[in-house]
Amino acid sequence: MPFAGFVLPALILRPGLETALGLVHMNLGPISVTLGFLFNIMMVAIAAALAGYALLVDRRYQAPLATVAMVWSPFLIGNLIAALHSPQPALAMQVLFNSLTYASVSYLAISYAPSIDRATLTKGVALTAVLPLLTGLAQIATGTAGPRLQASFAHPNILAFFLLIVITFLVHALVQGYVRSRPWVLAIAAVLVVGGLELLLTGTRSAYIATYIAIFLYLLWQKPVFILPMFILPFAALMIPAVSDRMQDVLNGSSPVSYDYIVSAMRGDVADSGEILLDSGTWRKYLWKAAWPWIEHRLLLGHGLSSFQFYSRDFFPLAVGEGSGAHNIYVQMMFEGGLLLLLGYLVTYVGVIAMHFRRMTTGAADSYYAILLMMVFAVASFSDNMLYYLSVNIMMWGVVFVLLASKRSESLASSLRTDRPRPFALAGGLNRRP
Repeated sequence: MPFAGFVLPALILRPGLETALGLVHMNLGPISVTLGFLFNIMMVAIAAALAGYALLVDRRYQAPLATVAMVWSPFLIGNLIAALHSPQPALAMQVLFNSLTYASVSYLAISYAPSIDRATLTKGVALTAVLPLLTGLAQIATGTAGPRLQASFAHPNILAFFLLIVITFLVHALVQGYVRSRPWVLAIAAVLVVGGLELLLTGTRSAYIATYIAIFLYLLWQKPVFILPMFILPFAALMIPAVSDRMQDVLNGSSPVSYDYIVSAMRGDVADSGEILLDSGTWRKYLWKAAWPWIEHRLLLGHGLSSFQFYSRDFFPLAVGEGSGAHNIYVQMMFEGGLLLLLGYLVTYVGVIAMHFRRMTTGAADSYYAILLMMVFAVASFSDNMLYYLSVNIMMWGVVFVLLASKRSESLASSLRTDRPRPFALAGGLNRRP
């Protein structure tokens, strides 16, 4: 299968081309798709071809297929059921296909992992950041960055969480010595410096905190000697006006009045209410509070995939324009797919974390990093629309599944090189010869 010749270059180039790919729209019946969506189709098609090959020709690829199917099926089934009763079926099918893309990338990653050594993975992650970072530098240099940097992405938050993955993984790679060539070490150091600066310029506070906590906890376990400089970083970051202004908004932007008062003032029921300031955190809490009665009304199956923003105009008076996203994937899943979708997602998430826990004896550093990444991602999901950040999810799931079955797993690698087909062990046993 064309991993080295097509899949890997496509994964490296896509983040830097996200805005460009989104400019070209094509109509496929009721669905308007972009060139970026064609990337999803290709990833799913390649994964489907590999799955067919595993089932019909070569049993050596069946264990990765079983592993991915086991952890991803509950979430995909929940998405499918929610899509079937969505008020926006075209958008729902696109969201469903995005989730299928994440599962496909997971399957490709774990299947090809025996051919990807640590140096190749590290270089791939670093190269993935080159185009976005260069785009960000160009925007800064030309004064087109705006108040919040977004580089090659459609929103600053996407750049921020993409850099969360890049920065934390490259720190992990340098600590573990996965790349020893001096030019590559210097190049990765440059990516870290520029990436850290651009992360701060995104203004995404949850990404600041998530990146800092992930690096701090990782170094605390692996290299405690580097902890002292970590205490200095927050104070250095606050010296950047874009960062201090965003943090100041949290302290000064809250309104002392209640949600009911704000709604009444917006409807004109309160005379001389004056200007009411509302920070983004309080706004999110009010949004979730307004959505909860609707969640309780359809607790099991929800209102349908892609329905939160659609219905927010009805249940949330503070919604803007075409409606507001949930800014919390757990609230979003409860609203759109009910307990069925939320539990399916938790099965996927906890299942992958559990497999990394089982691998701690043979790949402790890699699995510890993967678990840390997934944990900070899960916490950040309480305040952002993480499921819609396509490049971020592709990057995250690709990395954590490659780390499940890397080239260091010699039994797996040698099994793939033998002429006689040999079945894999199932999930959690990828490192044992059957």
